Amino acid sequence: MALRSVPNFETPEAWQAWFEAELAAALPAGWKWERSARMRRPDRVTWWVQPEQPDDCLQEDFILEPAVDWDTITVFCGNSDGGAGGVHWYAEEARVIHRDSLAMTELREVLRWIFKHCAPNVRGLS
Repeated sequence: MALRSVPNFETPEAWQAWFEAELAAALPAGWKWERSARMRRPDRVTWWVQPEQPDDCLQEDFILEPAVDWDTITVFCGNSDGGAGGVHWYAEEARVIHRDSLAMTELREVLRWIFKHCAPNVRGLS
């Protein structure tokens, strides 16, 4: 397999434009994305991928958080607020995409795989 050139960006705006184009290309049918400031870090940006027609009781989503240096993207998935509370709620499940791995494939392909094979986060169970 031939290596691709790994994306490099001069500005956060250039990275965000590229990322949002890749994310839009990877979205499953019936899902949308939204960009917002992080709850815990308002100086940083998070992307939420959610169903276009949300459930009245449950919130399903994938949460995508880039590192400040853009070298990794953490995709939080498979987490739930169901069951008895405990320490396990503070060790969230996630997939991490390293920028160097994009020499082998496009970000949109990695995101498509995650959206297809990983469960979304689910809240509203408790």
